[in-house]
Amino acid sequence: MNELHKILNCFDVLGVPYFSDYTVVKTSFRKKIKELHPDVSRTKDDEEVKKLISAYKYLQSLYKNKELVEYYRNEFFKTQNKKFVNLPFKNIIHFVGKHHKLIIKAITLIAVIAISTLIFDNLINIALFILVVIGGYFAFNRL
Repeated sequence: MNELHKILNCFDVLGVPYFSDYTVVKTSFRKKIKELHPDVSRTKDDEEVKKLISAYKYLQSLYKNKELVEYYRNEFFKTQNKKFVNLPFKNIIHFVGKHHKLIIKAITLIAVIAISTLIFDNLINIALFILVVIGGYFAFNRL
């Protein structure tokens, strides 16, 4: 639990919501470090700069281990009496977006097989129909 408090303190120092995406942490660090740069800020506050850098480096090392981040995120939400649900939809949407052409081809092939079984009653005719459709597909894609 002491480690969780240290992590939450690092998020507070950087001024970002708890367990934000790493890009948010990085952007906030860069923005704050620019504000505290000696050329921009006239105040000599080295202690705040050191605190900011150490918080960022700690979170940077933490975010290298995704399982550890998930563990502490879940521990944090347990202390808040909220359930953290890691939705699989995000992964599914990412997969579909990345492989949409392959998914469309697979659905089309399944539809061709289903239609061929409805039209033809002989296994040889079904196989020939599927081969003709697949051959036509490749012929049009190669033109």
